[in-house]
Amino acid sequence: MALAIAAQFEQVLRTTRSALIVCRPNPSHDEIVASLAIAAYVAQIGKTATVVSDHFSAPHALKFLPDIAQIKPHVGQLHDITITVPLGPDGLENIRHEIIDGAVVITVAPKSGVINTERIALHSSQFRFDLIIVVGAQDFSSLGATYSANTALFNSAPIVNVDCAASNEQFGHVNVVDITRTSVSEIVYELFIATHVSITAPTANLLLTGMIAATQSFKTRAVSAHTLQTASALIALGGDRELIVHHLYRQRSVAALKLWGAVLAHLQTDVQQPLMWSVLTREDFVRAGATESDLADLVGEIIHTAPNTKVFALVYETPENSHNIRVMIDAQKPYRADFLSSGFSKTIGTAEHAHSDLENYSLGDATTRVTNVLRAKMRG
Repeated sequence: MALAIAAQFEQVLRTTRSALIVCRPNPSHDEIVASLAIAAYVAQIGKTATVVSDHFSAPHALKFLPDIAQIKPHVGQLHDITITVPLGPDGLENIRHEIIDGAVVITVAPKSGVINTERIALHSSQFRFDLIIVVGAQDFSSLGATYSANTALFNSAPIVNVDCAASNEQFGHVNVVDITRTSVSEIVYELFIATHVSITAPTANLLLTGMIAATQSFKTRAVSAHTLQTASALIALGGDRELIVHHLYRQRSVAALKLWGAVLAHLQTDVQQPLMWSVLTREDFVRAGATESDLADLVGEIIHTAPNTKVFALVYETPENSHNIRVMIDAQKPYRADFLSSGFSKTIGTAEHAHSDLENYSLGDATTRVTNVLRAKMRG
């Protein structure tokens, strides 16, 4: 990692008092644990950190991590507003407040005389956060309501952008982006080493979890000698590979197994291309009692076990809204998932895994479009 970038990262952290660490909605396991590792470092140097992912729900596979509960589904309070009302010499008779049509109405009554409204002062405190660290997002819009509901904060605070995807738009004041790495966790490890951070055993376990999840336990094509050396270093620092593998791959929830059953029941293959796809309806999620987080490992598992399949696509209605269609694509050489999914809305991904939104489509029409696009790009 370039020393200049590491030094910039260290400098902004040393000068902050409270950092907001943000993942996109439905973050990958890698993004989740990398965010928690950064939060642990921020706390280690005596600062405060808050980790947020829009509408976050902890994946079943990661519930063994003690820090997972600290991730919040929304930012919450950003600052205070103080209203100063000058009173007469006799002081205050009473004060009351009520909420009317979503607004706070404050009534102040002096014991005598009138209040000079021209002397009423309104003061807004500083934002609660003075640094934002974005983990695993290609741009601001991919952060969902965390960004759209808090644009004033994002416009005022310095931003550190940490990612390993080629689609990243380099939107940070400090961009810690390396597309040659297999995971965000691998980048965070290098960042810690470059800034001489003391990596504790719990942090090593977090980062090793991210690397194992992102590489399907070091099975993906992007795994290099450097990746394995990093994993070995994390194990030496206290990362427990057996524990991680057990929870990621040997502890499936009943809901996830039911959802996977629905995916397998709908599998289809292309007779001319090494392409396989499946679909899920909102009702499939409801019947299984599952959420999108239960899909985290499914796509990768299928492409690594299905013979002669190089590209797998899952097209599904989101559990919250059947009119919102998403597609997850996994690819193996010579194909690239990020290329195959380019052109769809809100595409985020790497050569091996990408996901996109398809707006204003029914599930059937979305599936037809996805399969047609994949066929054409795989031929071309």
